[in-house]
Amino acid sequence: MNVHLNEKMIARRAKIGRYASTAGLIVLLIGMVATFRGPQYVWVSFGCLFVGLIASQVGTYHMRRWGRNPRPDEVLTASLKGLDKRYHFYGWLLPADYVLLGPAGLFVFVTRDHAGEVEYRNGRWRQPFRWTRLLTMFAQEGLADPPREAAGQVARMERFLADHLPEEAAAVPVQGVVVFLSPNAQLNLAEEPPVPVLQAKQLKEHVRSLGRGEKLSPELRRKLEELFEV
Repeated sequence: MNVHLNEKMIARRAKIGRYASTAGLIVLLIGMVATFRGPQYVWVSFGCLFVGLIASQVGTYHMRRWGRNPRPDEVLTASLKGLDKRYHFYGWLLPADYVLLGPAGLFVFVTRDHAGEVEYRNGRWRQPFRWTRLLTMFAQEGLADPPREAAGQVARMERFLADHLPEEAAAVPVQGVVVFLSPNAQLNLAEEPPVPVLQAKQLKEHVRSLGRGEKLSPELRRKLEELFEV
């Protein structure tokens, strides 16, 4: 498998995450000190709390995607290791975050890093409350609606193809896949989600099972490779 990453953007966003996290901590400490200086500094304390929390959230957002080890793209590429040279993985280079080009078309991956039990029931996603989640609640992203996010990214890729390859775009299947990265994720799917929802360890077999029946001609696949080149 060929891996193509926007290394410059990854490094830049990781740096933003480190700086924002550090700045948020410093501002929160200043606010705490101001609290002990007397009631006349209460406005300083509240201001620092507001600014510090925003900076910390910005830092957490960037670090979770681009600064942690392993990053989501690294988990995905490790899970897909062993695919042959017909496959190309693109990270942060296309309208969708993570895209895999292969004989079966395009896969658009939406990731979640949640550990523990995750339920899908009556069209809604939730994590049952556990006291241990309090330790990680500020470090994890919200669960939200991953299939809906995947559908949005699939639509962006389809518009991109329609703009750049108008005659061939309809012949390119684009499938969204939700991937839970943590090996400790426990998926409890009471009903079938609108898109495949997998753990990282299941990803390669899912891709291979669809790739056994080639849906893209070698010529169209080469056109896509050329389009995606940066």
